[in-house]
Parts: sequence; C-alpha cells; structure tokens
Amino acid sequence: MNIDRAATPKDIELGALSLYRRLGRALDALDEGDLSGADDLAGLLRTLLADGNGNRVVSRLASARGVQPGGVYVSGPPGEPPGLVIAAGLLPMGRHVEHANGHERTFAQWLGATSFRVAGDRRPDHSWKSVVNLSGNTTGSHLSTTVPKILDESKFAGVAGFTLHHYLLRQIAWQTEAILGAMLSELGHPVRPADRRIEAFGVLVGNLAISRVGDNIRSSSEFSVTEGPADLFTFELDGQVHRFFLSADMRLQHEILEGSDADDRS
Repeated sequence: MNIDRAATPKDIELGALSLYRRLGRALDALDEGDLSGADDLAGLLRTLLADGNGNRVVSRLASARGVQPGGVYVSGPPGEPPGLVIAAGLLPMGRHVEHANGHERTFAQWLGATSFRVAGDRRPDHSWKSVVNLSGNTTGSHLSTTVPKILDESKFAGVAGFTLHHYLLRQIAWQTEAILGAMLSELGHPVRPADRRIEAFGVLVGNLAISRVGDNIRSSSEFSVTEGPADLFTFELDGQVHRFFLSADMRLQHEILEGSDADDRS
C-alpha cells in the first residue's frame, strides 16, 4: 500500500520559496569569499533548473501556479575561432548593461542553447542547463567518482578572482534568483530587493574565448568594468599563467606567471 501523496501546488510553491532563500545565502557566501558557496549553488541550481525527478522547480512552479518566468537579456552566443580551447557566451547582462550583441531570450531558450564550449570534450558544446547538471552531479548534490572535462578545464581559467567554473555558476545563479524572485513576488511572497550587483568584484563578462594556433595563444573576450584596479581574466597553458588586469588608471595589463596554483582552486 502506497501511503505517499503527490506534491500539491502549495508544496511546490513553498519548496520554491525555500530554494530561493537558500540560493540567496549561497550567493552571499560566494561573494564574501566562501568557495563552498559554489558547491551549494551547483546543488541548488540542479534542483531548480536541471531535468530529472524532483528537479525543474522553476518550471514546475510555473505550471503549478500559472506564473511564468520572465525573459533574460544576454550577450551573443559563444564563438568558435580556429584552434578553440574554451569559449563562453549567452551570459546574463542585466537590463542596465548595453552590449553589442545583447538580445532577449525566454528563460527556457537561454537555458537550453549552446553557451559553453571546451575543445577535446566528448561533447564539446554545452548549454547552461548541462553545465548546471554536471556541476550538481559532481560536487553539488553528489561527490562524483569522476570529474567531467568541461569542469576540469574551467579550473584553469579565472574571471574576477573566481575560477571560470565558479564565475559561471554565480552568473547563472544571479539570473535564476532574479527570475524566481519575480515569480514568487507575483504570488505575494516578500523577496530580496533587486539590489544584487550582476558584476562580480566590478567585472562583467559578455563573451569569452581562448584559442591556440601553433604557438600563438589568443584571447577574444568582452568585459564591462566599473572601476580599476580589477582582475579580468587568467588562464593556464603549458605551465604558464597568463593574467590580464586593469590598473588603477584603467589601463589593460598583461603578465605571465610561471607555475600555477590552479590545483588549489576548486
């Protein structure tokens, strides 16, 4: 005899509210320097966005309560230059940021489109939903016995002082918090004021690409920076760490560091 009951629309609504609050706390923790907040984001985003039994909470809330997620304003899709190493695009821009290739997408379109590319992966093209699912299965909801190449490679690049992996999780979480907060507000719940800055330590990435042709390493990336000094982007190749940053007078600087602390970044 099965004594379990089906989750009601009210159960889904209250569960979404709890997840929204937990998502905000994890974002606060990561922005304050607690890197374990990224693993919390990975698990929460998997539950909120990824396919699977018990997941898809944003979509289930929309179906259960008739409140639809709003649209998102994003950058252009990821590039595919010759010799591609890694590329990211379709990143949240926020309504106040003008972007040359900025455009509107539905929340579902944004989650499902190709947004992240890693050369040499058995599946080189990934959507943000795929990134969230892999992250949650690896360190968020589970501790996997294997590490996907897409997550391993993104430890060897960094944005605004975060690993690329952590930065991407933060930006996906920023957009999800804004979308889910608007839905819950429509249902009458008090939500966080829309005051969380989309920039991470003053840096916002539009598009990012690293490529290599022969011995030439190229970076084609777009950043919005509110003030200097600011760490923009780092990546490691052949045991050297390339660091791009803005000085206090907003001049773009590049330095090459021998060795790497990439293995210490998680």
